Amino acid sequence: MATLGRDALKQLVKYKSVPAPELGGDIRLRSLSAATMLDLVERFDPEKNRSTKAMLELGATMLALCWVDDAGELVLGPDESNQLLELPMDILERLCDAVYELNGLNKGAAAEAKKNLATTTATDPGSS
Repeated sequence: MATLGRDALKQLVKYKSVPAPELGGDIRLRSLSAATMLDLVERFDPEKNRSTKAMLELGATMLALCWVDDAGELVLGPDESNQLLELPMDILERLCDAVYELNGLNKGAAAEAKKNLATTTATDPGSS
């Protein structure tokens, strides 16, 4: 078996193209590192904060950190994720689902997050 170097880590990054005809083409997504996922969990603490706002901001931030151009460079900077909150809800949800799937977040967790989002949206007067 060959001895692996740093380049082997780059081969572990996964990519996925997601059709976004509403935006005029495809969006290319790149998987997140474990370190980035840990930072997101610390920042958003989804176990404690399940408000509509927090869940949408987490999804938009993950999408911003995954969306890359053909050269693999981020399309939006991490501080520009709020721009994605301007998308219609159905488009944002579809793109976030692709991000969750690409990053190995189990479907049960995604379904639970959607259920919480729907419940919070229906009961949270500040969610509109």
